[in-house]
Amino acid sequence: MKYLRFIPAIIIFSIIWYLSDQPGLKSDYTPIIDFFLRKGAHIVEYLILYLALFWVFLNKKFNKLSINSFNYLNTKTFCIGFITTLLDEWHQTWVIGREGKPLDIAFDLIGFLLAYIILWAIWNYSKKYKYTK
Repeated sequence: MKYLRFIPAIIIFSIIWYLSDQPGLKSDYTPIIDFFLRKGAHIVEYLILYLALFWVFLNKKFNKLSINSFNYLNTKTFCIGFITTLLDEWHQTWVIGREGKPLDIAFDLIGFLLAYIILWAIWNYSKKYKYTK
């Protein structure tokens, strides 16, 4: 049953990979709106991927994690997530009308950072108020 935890992460990464495989995605919006939509999509996709990967590695109740366990899980999640980010950008270099961009990696990492902040806030709140259910 533990392997079922991989399903959301695989689905999210598959969606990311599929979207990256679309040649020359263009919208009819102005360039500034298009920029914010694209970069916002990077942030949201990778925020969700980070949360899904974190859940894969979580092996006990979230509120029972020590600071060391919490940091270890985030390090593991970040490393796997960063590898997927690099693979995705490399993959785009092979798609007609697409290119891998370091700037996109930066936006992916913003998604990771926001996911980490969300996880930390929830974890910290659960520790502060000692939820033990």
